[in-house]
Amino acid sequence: MLPEKDQAPVSGAASGVADATPTAADNGVTAPAATTNQTPPIDVDALKTKYESDISAMKSTLQRNTAKVEKEWQSRYSDLQRQMQEVRMSTMTEEDKTRYERQLESEEFQSLQHRLTELETEREQQVQTVNAFSFFTSQGVPAEKLNLAGGYDEVVSVGWQHLTGELARLRSAASNPQPQKPTEPAPLKQAPDVVTDKGTPSSGTNWVALRAQYGTDEAVYRAVEEGRLDASIIPPS
Repeated sequence: MLPEKDQAPVSGAASGVADATPTAADNGVTAPAATTNQTPPIDVDALKTKYESDISAMKSTLQRNTAKVEKEWQSRYSDLQRQMQEVRMSTMTEEDKTRYERQLESEEFQSLQHRLTELETEREQQVQTVNAFSFFTSQGVPAEKLNLAGGYDEVVSVGWQHLTGELARLRSAASNPQPQKPTEPAPLKQAPDVVTDKGTPSSGTNWVALRAQYGTDEAVYRAVEEGRLDASIIPPS
């Protein structure tokens, strides 16, 4: 181990070497500023469109795969049924085979008959739906509000709902009528001045001029009573 007096120069030398190390500032070089990570704004519409496109593509793929698997399963099931029938009939006598084939034909006939009944029921429901659609459109229900694909129950529900709403609106309007502004009678024209035999207008009138202006004596009196004409317009008897 070296003495302490021998260790001091080494420490000073190391310090001197550290102090002598040039910095960027000493060389006139500016240190680059620290960069911050800024997250770019997210385009929500573009992201939504992409998700919808991906989901649509995924649904299409799943539908294709499902149809393919179902087709393969049906084919395999038919093959197994055929093989089972062949194995079963291989041990039968001719009489048993004939009886078995008739049984299969009977089962197939019943299946077709059941399917025919289902198709007839579907057809009746379609006819009822179309009839309901025609009825409600004839009653003023907009055709775009009635969805034929929704079936008879939906068409009837939407149609009655619209008609009930319109009936409630009409009843409300009838129970709260809007006040009508009274029609004011047209003002009567003033009777023309009567020219006397001397050629000067007179301040009075005569019945001939009034009848020519207003039609009848009653019309003149009515106008006076209602305040549309001054009472002085009536000539003296």
